[in-house]
Amino acid sequence: MADRPEPSTRTVAALLLALTCVFFWKLLTHPGWMVYSPDSDAIFHYSPQEFFLAKAWREFGELPLWYPHIYAGTSLIGDMDTPIFYPPHLLFRAMPTELAFGYLFVFHVFLAGLFMYAFVKELGGDAVAGVVSAVAFMFCGPLISHVYAGHMMHAANFTWMPLTFLLLELCATRQRLVDPILLGVAMALQFLSGHAQFFFYSSFALALFCLLRMALLYQHDGVAASVRLALLFVGATVLCVLLTAVQLLPTLEYSKQLFGRSGYEFAAVYSLPFKHLITFLVPDFFGLPSNQTYIGAGKYWELCGYVGIVAPLLAVTALWLRRCTLTWFFAALAVFAVLFALGKHTPLLRVFYHLPGFGQFRVPARMLMVYVFAVSVLAGLGTAALMEVLQRSPQRLKLVSKALAVLFIVMLLGVGYALIGKGVIFVLIEKLYNAGRHTRTFAENLGFISVLYDQIARNLVVMTLAVGGVAATIVAAQRQKVSARIAGLMLAGVAVFELWCFGLPKMDVKKPDEVFASNPVIEFLAQDKSLHRVYASC
Repeated sequence: MADRPEPSTRTVAALLLALTCVFFWKLLTHPGWMVYSPDSDAIFHYSPQEFFLAKAWREFGELPLWYPHIYAGTSLIGDMDTPIFYPPHLLFRAMPTELAFGYLFVFHVFLAGLFMYAFVKELGGDAVAGVVSAVAFMFCGPLISHVYAGHMMHAANFTWMPLTFLLLELCATRQRLVDPILLGVAMALQFLSGHAQFFFYSSFALALFCLLRMALLYQHDGVAASVRLALLFVGATVLCVLLTAVQLLPTLEYSKQLFGRSGYEFAAVYSLPFKHLITFLVPDFFGLPSNQTYIGAGKYWELCGYVGIVAPLLAVTALWLRRCTLTWFFAALAVFAVLFALGKHTPLLRVFYHLPGFGQFRVPARMLMVYVFAVSVLAGLGTAALMEVLQRSPQRLKLVSKALAVLFIVMLLGVGYALIGKGVIFVLIEKLYNAGRHTRTFAENLGFISVLYDQIARNLVVMTLAVGGVAATIVAAQRQKVSARIAGLMLAGVAVFELWCFGLPKMDVKKPDEVFASNPVIEFLAQDKSLHRVYASC
């Protein structure tokens, strides 16, 4: 089957924007409402500071550097949780504060997909491969979970990561001075967006990628080309430091007043437990925070590494069909990120703890940002390789299509039994429950266990349907019922389906008046004008 001409970047950008708008349809169809979740830090932590900043700017035309309403006061300029020098943060000055969070999430999710698309295209993938990588990254579990948790800074760091990789790749392949300048600007934007830890991990991965490109340049073009890239990267880093000095210097000074190197136990807080690896395929295995069923080891959004089943399958396809240095690099990066995220459960964190910077942060599970990035890139490369095989020798995939069909049938039977035979399975669960030590009886916990079981069953249904979609796509393309490019788009559609099944239920909106409604505690504190009020936080 002959393929149509490849869609333009403008067409793909419109597609990604449309997907973003549909994903955030509740927000975009309710003007004046704000993005909401019962666990949103945007509501409980960031909104008061943003209200304060907006009021100071509106009434006095000034940007306050100190926030007096937390304990004895805290620095606004030194605390990166309020990214006052981040250009998109100006949206808080242009519209009601409570509404700006939602539109910034829309902005960053869209750009995350667009930049990932451009990066994979630059690596040699076509438009369809770029779309697969884009949807895998922009709707991945870690990013959307942080949107649910109201973490605008986290989402922004995801956004700029693929752009920094893209610009570094351009520095390696083109002879243009503008590329390292743009790289420095992109790195500066990522830093100014807030959350130094995500920036640090992203920059570490970027430095590794730079070393890889230097090695490849040395191999093909000699020492001069390799040294040139190193100098361009150093220059971009220096430019980043200069552009961010207004935030960097106060943050370094402020951090000295807060904590120093707090020990290995501090650095290992929120390590990803081995048992949580199952959530990479069954994301709600330990419950959901939105309905108070979460029983995991830490915060749901900190330990989430879900990127669906389609992207990992395509990543494996890349390792099978596209065995090159670039593919192996991103595979190694993904494996490293997971091992690092496991934290205290492997020796790797203890080794890196002694390296500069790594010991200053807790929550090693945040390295999962690098994992989903690497898997998303591999998914695009795998899609490109798969489409090439489908065009040239589709019979090569005959065994693969049969294996996927068998896997789908087995999973379908298993999920069917889990749904139909729930009563029988609950008898087994009760026996296992009673064999352990619990403060409540099985009957008392039956409602909770039933809800958790249903959530896991839904995850398994989605995964089964996704595997079925992949199998049907490969079979149809292998039998030349659809073209290779249409098959790639079908895989992208399956990826969107499974990731939206994960993410859409987490997207909600609410009227600001309801979110910030007064209550007796607020009224009492408002009437108490005296000094020295004490709040017991623990």
